[in-house]
Amino acid sequence: MRDSAILARAELDDMRLLRGFSYIGGKWVAGEDGASFAVGDPANGQHLGDVRAELDDMRLLRGFSYIGGKWVAGEDGASFAVSDPANGQHLGDVAALTARQSGSAVEAAEASFAPWAQMLPQDRSAILRSWFELIIAAKEDLARIMVLEQGKPLSEARGEIDYAASFIDYYAEEAKRPNIEGVTSHLPDAEMELWLEPVGVVALITPWNFP
Repeated sequence: MRDSAILARAELDDMRLLRGFSYIGGKWVAGEDGASFAVGDPANGQHLGDVRAELDDMRLLRGFSYIGGKWVAGEDGASFAVSDPANGQHLGDVAALTARQSGSAVEAAEASFAPWAQMLPQDRSAILRSWFELIIAAKEDLARIMVLEQGKPLSEARGEIDYAASFIDYYAEEAKRPNIEGVTSHLPDAEMELWLEPVGVVALITPWNFP
């Protein structure tokens, strides 16, 4: 791993002083659509965004959360550190959301549920397929991030990304086929149909116990 993987924050006593977002109206906010620009060390040209210097697409390494179509920081700029388990080096900081912000994420997902359900199956399929293709296109960068964050071998990280993307690929195809199933009725002169429909938003806390 090159020296560029060492964050400028690692040199500071108070890592909160190095922010990647702006303070507006009492809140830390990201650029629209996550837009940002690089800051380099004028002495050697090294990118001060640490791990980003290892990536082809620096936008993949985010320090904030995506809620309601916007990148948001934790309230009052609250965050928690992420370290490389191999050497303890500080890799970055991730927004620490409050319970209120977590609730906002569920509400935003609920608000988007109805228009998503009203889309044609082939349109939903196209969006999922595009997501799958973006993951595969960024596989090498995502694998590098996973190696640094988890300490796992690069080959295993690539395999995990392929495996995760395969589920999206599967449901992109299944989204085209919301078939109605006929079921034999137990009543005379009656027909029964089985409709499979999503019932709403699910909030998940993912266990991170692998490897």
